[in-house]
This record gives sequence, structure tokens and C-alpha cells, in this order.
Amino acid sequence: RYFFESKIQPSNIIPLKGIIFTRPHPFIFNKESVVIPGTLAFLVILVFAPFEFAEMDFISRLILSVMFGLISSFAVLIVIRLLKWIFPGFMHEESWTVGKEIILIFAVLAGICLLNFIAIMASGFSDMPGPELFQLVVLYTLAISIIPVAVLTLFEQFIHQRKKLQQAQILTKQLRKRSSAENEVQPNVTKPIIFEAENKHIELQLEPDEIFFLNSDGNYVEVHYNRGGENNEKKLIRNRLKHFIHVLPEASFFRCHKSYIVNKMHIIRVDGNARNLELIMRGTDLRIPVSRSKSESLTEFLRGG
Repeated sequence: RYFFESKIQPSNIIPLKGIIFTRPHPFIFNKESVVIPGTLAFLVILVFAPFEFAEMDFISRLILSVMFGLISSFAVLIVIRLLKWIFPGFMHEESWTVGKEIILIFAVLAGICLLNFIAIMASGFSDMPGPELFQLVVLYTLAISIIPVAVLTLFEQFIHQRKKLQQAQILTKQLRKRSSAENEVQPNVTKPIIFEAENKHIELQLEPDEIFFLNSDGNYVEVHYNRGGENNEKKLIRNRLKHFIHVLPEASFFRCHKSYIVNKMHIIRVDGNARNLELIMRGTDLRIPVSRSKSESLTEFLRGG
């Protein structure tokens, strides 16, 4: 008892939730997401014939393989569409994590179990009592599905992580190359940027190169800037972010996310995780996200296109 009480202290416990479950994960839902689970279920039952499936004749096993394969694909489609409709906030792709992916996997497996049970009861393949049959269906479904699902999840994580890192490296090289070229060119005389509130009152006036980024906060926009002092400053202005995107020079400023506008000259580098790209800005520890829909536009923006 003394050993456990002395060793297991709050400071010694690794926050698994922060390390694993909140890790960014790609949200993938396409035709492969529907076809692959059904194909795997079909092949596992037909080829490997686990449990009592090996005792069936080939035709019966083939029929069950097709049935379970179709049910698996149909369950993926239905469960994801239902969750998007009922819990749109939870299913938001830009905030998808490993934890949410695990919850989604178990929701899909639950749907597969339920549909398999209904299909077996309706088809008359088994004369077992309902509760016993349901337990058996759950056991078999989990046993057959858990390893392929885990492998696919890890594979998706690895592939998308690598793609985003490669994309981030390419964008960072483009950024540095363009920054070097722009530094060799004589700077143009630019007009100061005037930031007005909704009531047209002038709240702030800055040179373009003094602005780092803007982020929205409800009905307000927070402007992060530096006028040459030691510390960066920020100003909260009552207005919408979409108003300022029309005020800022489009050659230098980019709306990378629904909540952020960044100044290209203050982007230090581009990073990537399994879910999306992130911008590392000068003067802040904040990692600014890039929406998936903005990734291609960001490439063109950094190229100067």
C-alpha cells in the first residue's frame, strides 16, 4: 500500500488523454470508407472462416459473407450520416482527434452488431434465443472487426501525418524562397491600414508590416501587431473578420481559417499533423490552424499566385 501511495501521485501520472485522445487525426469519409469494411468482413468470413463458420458448407458461408459484408458497409454509411445530423458539433472535421475516431469506431461497430443481429433473426439462420444470439453476434463482430479496424486507423494516421509533413516542408521552402526574393526588392510605399469598428469609429491605424495576424472572437476581432516595441500588442475591435479581409492587401494577407487572417511576411514556417496544416507565426506561441479547404489556396498564396 505504501508503495502505491508513494509512487502514484498526480504529478507522476502521464496524462494519457492529452497525449493520445486529443492527438489530431484525419477525418476520412469517402467511398473507400464504406467499401473497405464490407470487403474485409466478406473476406474474413469467406476465406478464414473463424468460429463456427468453418463448419458451414461453402454456399452457406458465401451467403453469410455477402450479407455481413453489405451490412458492414451499410452500417458505416448510416452511422456516420446519423451522427453528422444529430451531433454536428462533435462531428466537426477540423477538430477531429484520435479520441473522437475511437468513439466513432465503436459507434460503427455497435451499428454493425445491431444490423447483423436483425438480419440473422429475419433470415432464420439461427434458432437461438434472442439474448443469446445477440451476445454471440456482438462477440463475433468485435472479434472479426477489431484488428482490421485498428490496423486501418493506424495506417490512416501514418499516411496522412506523412503527407501533411511533406506538404508543410514544401510550403516552408516556398515561403523562405519567396521571402528572400522579396527582401532583395526595394519595398513599395504602402498605405496604412485603418481598422474601424462597426459604428465606423477608427480604432487602430497600422502599417501592413506591423500586423501579425487577426483572429475572430465572437462579434469581435483581435488584431495582433507590433509598432517596433519590445512586446507585441493586441487590440480588440467590435467587427467581423470578413470585413477586414476586404481592407487588408490580398497579396500579403490570407484567411487561412474561418477565425484567422495571417500576414505572410510574419509566417516563420508551416507545420503539419495528421489532420491539417498549422502556421507558426513570429511573435506568438500560438499555432494557427489552416482549414482543409484552404490548403490548396495557401500553396498558391505562398507562391504568389
